[in-house]
Amino acid sequence: MLNWKDINTEFNAELQKEWENEGFNYEETKEWIEMGFKPIDLSLILFAKSNLGCESENFLSSSEIETLREIYEENLKQHSIILSENLIEQETIRQSLLPKKEDDWQLKQSLLLSQQEEENTDKGWLTDDNITYILENSEIIEKATDRNVQIKTDIANIYFQIEEAKQGRKITDEFWNSLDITKKHIMLPLRVSGNHWSLLIIIQNEVSRKPWYLNYISSLSYETSQQEVEEIKPFLQQIQEKFKGEGVFLFDENDKFKIINKDNPRQPNTWDCGVYLCLLVEFLSQNELYLLDEEDPFITSQTVKDFRDKWRKEIGGDKWCKWDSSEKNIDPEDEQLKIALALSLTITEEDNSLPKDMAADKASEITKIIDDLSKQNSYLTEIAAALEKENERLRKELTTAKEGSANKEMTELKSQLAEEKRKNAILGQELEELKKEIKQKELEEKIHNYFTKELWEDGLLSYQMDFLERFRSGWERSAGKEEKLSLVKRILKENQENNIEDASFPPYCPTKLQGLLQEWLIIQLETEFQAQIQQV
Repeated sequence: MLNWKDINTEFNAELQKEWENEGFNYEETKEWIEMGFKPIDLSLILFAKSNLGCESENFLSSSEIETLREIYEENLKQHSIILSENLIEQETIRQSLLPKKEDDWQLKQSLLLSQQEEENTDKGWLTDDNITYILENSEIIEKATDRNVQIKTDIANIYFQIEEAKQGRKITDEFWNSLDITKKHIMLPLRVSGNHWSLLIIIQNEVSRKPWYLNYISSLSYETSQQEVEEIKPFLQQIQEKFKGEGVFLFDENDKFKIINKDNPRQPNTWDCGVYLCLLVEFLSQNELYLLDEEDPFITSQTVKDFRDKWRKEIGGDKWCKWDSSEKNIDPEDEQLKIALALSLTITEEDNSLPKDMAADKASEITKIIDDLSKQNSYLTEIAAALEKENERLRKELTTAKEGSANKEMTELKSQLAEEKRKNAILGQELEELKKEIKQKELEEKIHNYFTKELWEDGLLSYQMDFLERFRSGWERSAGKEEKLSLVKRILKENQENNIEDASFPPYCPTKLQGLLQEWLIIQLETEFQAQIQQV
């Protein structure tokens, strides 16, 4: 069976089906992709075929493809303008068919709510109740109950404590008493900046068993995270004040952004922060914090879609993403819904006396009219009359450019493309090796800093200190990577064997250092593996 991922790794089952539905087979698709198009460029290719007469054997250069893309985007823009004008015409016709103003309130509200339910729910923001329900009923979190974590689900109370702290008032004793500081991680879902969800984690020192430091995780950019930390600073300061007697670092006013996590996945839009929060809590209920990696995210667009489908069905559409204000769920890019909402807001609450049987008849009649007009709109996608003249000019220019030495030019361009691909592959490999080398040096620096700065803050036991002193001296004596690699393997193995013999005591190698050594070891093994592959 042919695997479309061999054409391009970005192909999935859904994209393959779309291409096949438009009549593209494996070989023809491969020719278009090798020309320089992407799997997501199906609409652009269809535009080129239907309006410019392009076929897969008519080779296009990269500059021609970019020109084609610009024409296509301009076509979409003009088409969008025409659609908007047509939508206004639809609404005018719909208004003329509606009953008089004194009778049409219920019908218009019904149409508006129906359109909101159909077009906007999947892009809605998760509410406090949605997130509370998910965190309390997630099978993934439930299976991880043996892990040493506490997940706070009294979201409204957390929000209240943050607002109280902003006003200069003290956090309540009830809130402090609800924190189980014996847990390794205490996760606090936060609602900041009015409607954004983020996560604050209170992390325990595994030796002293007391709160140690804070970690703030937001699915927006690092710069936005800084603004959010600044916003909740009074709340963080009170947490620091509460636990400062333990002699540990939590929140430093002079370095307040140190608590921001830079390795977590980032959302690509403005409405999925609640989904990212829940998926992040599920991940951290089973995995260590240091396993977060922005470059290798565990959250994908398919993960988000599956998550929304699952919980919308379980919670129910009447409660899913339903805030108090109807405007909060509107996608800012949804022009049709904004127009409908604007029209509904012009109706007063006194206009609510339309008979139910008449409303049903009128609704059916209006639905038919709107369906007919929607079908007419679909024909506009073929070609806008305003762009026909421009498209004809472009066809002539492309035909002229390919006459004469077209075959020779095509061969040269293909050769150049192949050479560029080869160079890009080499550069990509060198870049990956450079990233690994930089990562390795960063980890070795962190290991050095641990022994010179952080070791004395952990309150280690004597047998741990003896164990670490042997490792430190061996590490400093190791002249090359091979010696360091052998030492790290031996130390991790010895640590594991000692922990198995007596699991009631803290591990010989502290968790933070163990995590650094494991990361360093993985990089070395990956480098060795790649070297072996190249030799073969």
